[in-house]
Amino acid sequence: MAFAAAVSGYILTWFGDNTPPDGRLRFSLTLFPTLSAGRLPLLQLSRLRLARADVSEL
Repeated sequence: MAFAAAVSGYILTWFGDNTPPDGRLRFSLTLFPTLSAGRLPLLQLSRLRLARADVSEL
């Protein structure tokens, strides 16, 4: 399964199980490389917010 599809599945499940007061999911996303032995993140996005209204399959 592609990474984006897995994340979207988790988001749909989370919104199905939770109703945040402001209607937003707050999260951080960190990607690590798999082809090297490095322990540092390849990309880190912090303090992301996703509004329930922006999720199309709810």
